[in-house]
This record gives sequence, C-alpha cells and structure tokens, in this order.
Amino acid sequence: MIITGIDVGFSGGICTLDVERNIVALYKMPVVKSDAGNELDYRALYSIINVSDFICVEKQHSMPKNGVKQSFNFGGQYYSIRAIIRISDKKSEYITPQRWKKYLLQSMDKSNKGSSIERAKQIYPYINLIPDGCRKEHDGLADAFLIAWYAKQYILGV
Repeated sequence: MIITGIDVGFSGGICTLDVERNIVALYKMPVVKSDAGNELDYRALYSIINVSDFICVEKQHSMPKNGVKQSFNFGGQYYSIRAIIRISDKKSEYITPQRWKKYLLQSMDKSNKGSSIERAKQIYPYINLIPDGCRKEHDGLADAFLIAWYAKQYILGV
C-alpha cells in the first residue's frame, strides 16, 4: 500500500510512503513559473499521486492575519489539489493540522517548524529532508511525511 501525505503551499511538500517496502519518497511541491507568478504544476502532482492507494491532505482555511492575495493563492492551490485527487479517483481524507499534530507532536512545540523535522527523524531516522539544490532541511517535507505517517497509523491502521 502506498500512502501519500500532502502539506499544501508553494513551500509545502509531498511524501509517498510505501508501507510494504518501508520506502519514503519526498518531493517539494511541484511549482512552475507563469505570467501570474508561481503556479502548481498539475501534471507533476498528478504523476506523483497517481501511484497512491490513499492520499491524506492537510486541510486549509483562511486565516485572519493572512492578506487577501495570500488567502486567494493558498485557497486556489488547495482546491486545485482537491480537484486533481478527485480526477485521479483515489481514496483520500483531509485533516486539520491540529488533528495530526495532536498525536505526532504531543510533547513538542506545535508552532515551531523545527518540531516537525525533529519528529520525522525520530520516526524514520534515515529520512533526508534536504531537497536537491538546498542546504537546509525543509519543514514542508517533514510535515508531508508526518501527514502520511498519521494516515498510516491513525486513519488506516496499517
């Protein structure tokens, strides 16, 4: 069984977790440049999730402190991801950050981005959270891994 976790956002990430073979693949959110700025690479996203049996996505909503443009862009990306999942006809679930963090970051500072990186390494010590061409660990990849792990443990129980 292959489970995919998605941390939404242009700086988000995607994790595919092959439960039988204990293999983790991590991807930065596929983005392309367009006349309007950054845009989700729909074909790349579809090709990543198409191998999945189950997809778990971090649910999004507007935040009072976010600007209108940021909320519009974030919402557009979130609903584009939902549409691609619907087209792929894959089983999926959408969970709030509070839900997965409650279980996986129990005794940690849930607002600290480093907590996700630390917890991902505790669960899967050999995980590489440094994307190609980067020098530091990517919290979006850590979040995506933890979302997939949450789905494995608490939603699917495999």
